[in-house]
Amino acid sequence: MSWFHELDRALLFFLNHLKLPWDLDWILVTLTTANNSKNFFWIAIPLVLAVFVFFLRKKAPLAILMTAILAAAADQFNYRILKSLTFRVRPFSAIQEVVLRVPYGPKSSSFPSNHATTTMALAVWLTYLFPAGAPLFYGIAFVIGISRVYVGVHYPSDVLAGWVIGALFGTLMVYAGRKLLKLRPNPREID
Repeated sequence: MSWFHELDRALLFFLNHLKLPWDLDWILVTLTTANNSKNFFWIAIPLVLAVFVFFLRKKAPLAILMTAILAAAADQFNYRILKSLTFRVRPFSAIQEVVLRVPYGPKSSSFPSNHATTTMALAVWLTYLFPAGAPLFYGIAFVIGISRVYVGVHYPSDVLAGWVIGALFGTLMVYAGRKLLKLRPNPREID
Protein backbone atom coordinates (compact mmCIF):
# COMPACT_ATOMS: atom_id res chain seq x y z
CA MET A 1 0.00 0.00 0.00
CA SER A 2 2.99 2.33 0.01
CA TRP A 3 2.26 3.20 -3.66
CA PHE A 4 -1.20 4.40 -2.58
CA HIS A 5 0.30 6.44 0.26
CA GLU A 6 2.81 7.98 -2.15
CA LEU A 7 0.09 8.77 -4.69
CA ASP A 8 -2.08 10.29 -1.95
CA ARG A 9 0.80 12.47 -0.78
CA ALA A 10 1.75 13.50 -4.35
CA LEU A 11 -1.84 14.55 -5.10
CA LEU A 12 -1.96 16.43 -1.81
CA PHE A 13 1.17 18.41 -2.66
CA PHE A 14 0.03 19.03 -6.23
CA LEU A 15 -3.39 20.39 -5.23
CA ASN A 16 -2.26 22.18 -2.08
CA HIS A 17 0.61 23.97 -3.83
CA LEU A 18 -1.32 25.12 -6.89
CA LYS A 19 -0.64 28.77 -7.68
CA LEU A 20 -4.14 29.96 -8.55
CA PRO A 21 -5.24 33.46 -9.45
CA TRP A 22 -6.70 35.29 -6.45
CA ASP A 23 -10.29 34.92 -7.72
CA LEU A 24 -10.08 31.13 -8.06
CA ASP A 25 -8.32 30.89 -4.72
CA TRP A 26 -11.09 32.99 -3.15
CA ILE A 27 -13.78 30.76 -4.72
CA LEU A 28 -12.20 27.54 -3.39
CA VAL A 29 -11.66 28.95 0.10
CA THR A 30 -15.18 30.41 0.16
CA LEU A 31 -16.76 27.13 -0.99
CA THR A 32 -14.90 25.11 1.60
CA THR A 33 -15.86 27.45 4.45
CA ALA A 34 -19.37 28.47 3.30
CA ASN A 35 -21.13 26.25 5.83
CA ASN A 36 -19.34 28.14 8.62
CA SER A 37 -21.06 31.37 7.58
CA LYS A 38 -24.41 32.35 9.08
CA ASN A 39 -25.26 34.19 5.86
CA PHE A 40 -24.89 30.96 3.88
CA PHE A 41 -27.82 29.36 5.67
CA TRP A 42 -29.97 32.49 5.46
CA ILE A 43 -29.54 32.44 1.68
CA ALA A 44 -29.30 28.72 0.90
CA ILE A 45 -32.22 27.40 2.95
CA PRO A 46 -34.93 29.69 1.53
CA LEU A 47 -33.58 29.15 -1.99
CA VAL A 48 -33.60 25.36 -1.61
CA LEU A 49 -37.08 25.40 -0.07
CA ALA A 50 -38.41 27.51 -2.95
CA VAL A 51 -36.94 25.12 -5.55
CA PHE A 52 -38.42 22.09 -3.79
CA VAL A 53 -41.86 23.67 -3.49
CA PHE A 54 -41.84 24.94 -7.09
CA PHE A 55 -40.83 21.63 -8.67
CA LEU A 56 -42.17 19.03 -6.26
CA ARG A 57 -45.38 20.75 -5.15
CA LYS A 58 -47.30 18.48 -2.72
CA LYS A 59 -44.34 16.14 -2.27
CA ALA A 60 -42.01 18.98 -1.28
CA PRO A 61 -42.43 18.67 2.52
CA LEU A 62 -41.50 14.97 2.53
CA ALA A 63 -38.64 15.54 0.08
CA ILE A 64 -37.32 18.40 2.23
CA LEU A 65 -37.51 16.24 5.35
CA MET A 66 -35.72 13.37 3.58
CA THR A 67 -33.01 15.77 2.37
CA ALA A 68 -32.43 17.08 5.89
CA ILE A 69 -32.30 13.54 7.30
CA LEU A 70 -29.82 12.49 4.61
CA ALA A 71 -27.48 15.42 5.22
CA ALA A 72 -27.59 14.94 9.00
CA ALA A 73 -27.18 11.16 8.84
CA ALA A 74 -24.22 11.26 6.45
CA ASP A 75 -22.50 14.01 8.43
CA GLN A 76 -23.06 12.44 11.83
CA PHE A 77 -22.10 8.92 10.69
CA ASN A 78 -18.76 10.32 9.57
CA TYR A 79 -18.22 12.61 12.51
CA ARG A 80 -19.44 10.44 15.38
CA ILE A 81 -18.51 6.96 14.15
CA LEU A 82 -15.90 6.84 11.38
CA LYS A 83 -13.72 9.70 12.58
CA SER A 84 -13.59 8.28 16.09
CA LEU A 85 -12.59 4.84 14.75
CA THR A 86 -10.00 6.03 12.25
CA PHE A 87 -8.29 9.04 13.79
CA ARG A 88 -5.94 10.51 11.19
CA VAL A 89 -3.94 13.68 11.78
CA ARG A 90 -4.83 16.51 9.38
CA PRO A 91 -2.27 17.20 6.63
CA PHE A 92 -1.52 20.75 7.84
CA SER A 93 -0.58 19.28 11.24
CA ALA A 94 1.26 16.20 9.97
CA ILE A 95 3.29 17.68 7.12
CA GLN A 96 5.18 20.93 7.55
CA GLU A 97 5.10 21.78 3.82
CA VAL A 98 1.29 21.77 3.63
CA VAL A 99 -0.18 25.25 3.34
CA LEU A 100 -3.24 25.92 5.52
CA ARG A 101 -5.39 28.35 3.54
CA VAL A 102 -8.28 28.75 5.97
CA PRO A 103 -8.36 30.75 9.20
CA TYR A 104 -8.96 27.66 11.31
CA GLY A 105 -7.36 24.28 11.65
CA PRO A 106 -9.93 21.56 12.40
CA LYS A 107 -8.93 19.32 15.28
CA SER A 108 -11.10 16.33 14.34
CA SER A 109 -9.84 13.36 12.35
CA SER A 110 -9.00 13.99 8.74
CA PHE A 111 -10.52 10.68 7.57
CA PRO A 112 -13.03 10.73 5.97
CA SER A 113 -14.03 14.18 4.74
CA ASN A 114 -17.46 15.21 6.05
CA HIS A 115 -17.76 17.84 3.32
CA ALA A 116 -17.13 15.25 0.60
CA THR A 117 -19.52 12.75 2.18
CA THR A 118 -22.39 15.17 2.64
CA THR A 119 -22.09 16.89 -0.73
CA MET A 120 -21.89 13.56 -2.60
CA ALA A 121 -24.85 12.13 -0.67
CA LEU A 122 -26.85 15.23 -1.58
CA ALA A 123 -25.65 15.11 -5.21
CA VAL A 124 -26.95 11.55 -5.63
CA TRP A 125 -30.25 12.34 -3.91
CA LEU A 126 -30.83 15.67 -5.67
CA THR A 127 -30.06 14.05 -9.02
CA TYR A 128 -32.90 11.64 -8.32
CA LEU A 129 -35.22 14.54 -7.47
CA PHE A 130 -34.03 16.89 -10.22
CA PRO A 131 -32.26 14.87 -12.95
CA ALA A 132 -31.48 17.88 -15.14
CA GLY A 133 -29.36 19.32 -12.32
CA ALA A 134 -26.97 16.34 -12.19
CA PRO A 135 -23.96 18.17 -13.70
CA LEU A 136 -24.41 21.02 -11.22
CA PHE A 137 -24.86 18.74 -8.19
CA TYR A 138 -21.90 16.50 -9.01
CA GLY A 139 -19.81 19.50 -10.04
CA ILE A 140 -20.38 21.15 -6.67
CA ALA A 141 -19.51 17.92 -4.82
CA PHE A 142 -16.32 17.56 -6.89
CA VAL A 143 -15.17 21.17 -6.45
CA ILE A 144 -15.88 21.18 -2.71
CA GLY A 145 -13.97 17.90 -2.32
CA ILE A 146 -10.98 19.28 -4.23
CA SER A 147 -11.16 22.52 -2.23
CA ARG A 148 -10.68 20.55 1.00
CA VAL A 149 -7.33 19.28 -0.27
CA TYR A 150 -6.40 22.67 -1.74
CA VAL A 151 -6.87 24.42 1.61
CA GLY A 152 -4.77 21.77 3.40
CA VAL A 153 -7.33 20.18 5.72
CA HIS A 154 -7.70 16.80 3.97
CA TYR A 155 -5.72 14.22 2.05
CA PRO A 156 -7.12 13.21 -1.36
CA SER A 157 -7.92 9.75 0.08
CA ASP A 158 -10.08 11.41 2.77
CA VAL A 159 -12.10 13.07 0.02
CA LEU A 160 -12.29 9.92 -2.11
CA ALA A 161 -13.53 7.90 0.86
CA GLY A 162 -16.05 10.64 1.63
CA TRP A 163 -17.37 10.55 -1.94
CA VAL A 164 -17.81 6.76 -1.78
CA ILE A 165 -19.55 6.88 1.60
CA GLY A 166 -21.71 9.77 0.44
CA ALA A 167 -22.71 7.93 -2.72
CA LEU A 168 -23.81 4.98 -0.58
CA PHE A 169 -25.89 7.21 1.70
CA GLY A 170 -27.41 8.99 -1.29
CA THR A 171 -28.24 5.70 -3.00
CA LEU A 172 -29.98 4.42 0.13
CA MET A 173 -32.08 7.59 0.24
CA VAL A 174 -32.95 7.19 -3.45
CA TYR A 175 -34.29 3.70 -2.69
CA ALA A 176 -36.34 5.14 0.17
CA GLY A 177 -37.47 7.98 -2.06
CA ARG A 178 -38.70 5.60 -4.75
CA LYS A 179 -40.95 3.94 -2.18
CA LEU A 180 -42.11 7.08 -0.36
CA LEU A 181 -42.22 9.78 -3.03
CA LYS A 182 -43.07 7.67 -6.10
CA LEU A 183 -41.81 10.36 -8.45
CA ARG A 184 -42.64 10.21 -12.11
CA PRO A 185 -39.74 10.32 -14.59
CA ASN A 186 -40.17 14.11 -14.89
CA PRO A 187 -40.56 15.70 -11.41
CA ARG A 188 -42.08 18.86 -13.01
CA GLU A 189 -45.21 16.83 -13.78
CA ILE A 190 -45.92 15.99 -10.14
CA ASP A 191 -49.45 16.95 -9.02
